[in-house]
Amino acid sequence: MKYLSYMFVVIVVIFSMTPKYTNAQVSDEVLPDFFICNQWVDKNNDSLIDDDEYIGIKNSFNPDTDSLITFVSYFYDSKGKEIRLKLYKPDGSVYRDKTAEVEYEPTHVHRWWFTAKNLAAETTGIWTAKWYLDDLLQETKTFTINKPTTTNDLSDDDWDWFDDWWYDDEEEKDFFACNKWIDKDKDGVTERSEFIGMKNSFNVETDTLITFISYWNNKKDSVMKIEIVNPKYQVWQKNVVKIKTTPTYIHQSQFKVKTLASKGGYGTWTIKWYLNDKFVDLITVDIKEKKY
Repeated sequence: MKYLSYMFVVIVVIFSMTPKYTNAQVSDEVLPDFFICNQWVDKNNDSLIDDDEYIGIKNSFNPDTDSLITFVSYFYDSKGKEIRLKLYKPDGSVYRDKTAEVEYEPTHVHRWWFTAKNLAAETTGIWTAKWYLDDLLQETKTFTINKPTTTNDLSDDDWDWFDDWWYDDEEEKDFFACNKWIDKDKDGVTERSEFIGMKNSFNVETDTLITFISYWNNKKDSVMKIEIVNPKYQVWQKNVVKIKTTPTYIHQSQFKVKTLASKGGYGTWTIKWYLNDKFVDLITVDIKEKKY
């Protein structure tokens, strides 16, 4: 009996020492160090990246069903080195060449994202992603951007598009950055001509305010979220509001340019908008320091 008890204790100890992985395993293996997915969602709100928090890991994307495409890379014990992502279009030309610096050790997780509709608008077919560390190729992945499907039946998304077209000039952007809104004619109505300094680059010496604008058409009682991500790809701030007016609701998130620079740093910031937790669109803006 003592021998059986001893064996039971040994088995329990061995089991407790076995590494446990999350339920995001692919074919009973941990995630690879380089992969493509829709996005990362912090499901348990602990600000830690868990394997089961990556949504839509795959190599084929459709602009009708996929909003966001995220390129994920894991680098180990490489602090201070340069990492790079190159995206190649089906014809072999470079679409984007993005660089960043490894800031953490032992593990640095880096995510670059794009919208599926922007890549599809550029071209469809088989694309290539290449990751580099100090100009040394680390991994190559191919992925497919499919052509949008066409149908004679109007879906809910089609009706949303029609609503947007009906209430908004199709040449005007629904998501953009500017300095501020000024009610020039004092009528209390927000007009597009009253947005001052619409651009994608802001300087701490010449720009006092930066305002992120979003237009929402016929979305009353829905929940809108704006997520502001600093140049280190950290979520700097989130703001969630309920859309209260129809047909058009205009949301303004205003900050001091110096606040963004001091709190989050200089470089490229990313602003992402969600509707009812579904990604809708993003823009990027550069926060720069004046050079003398």
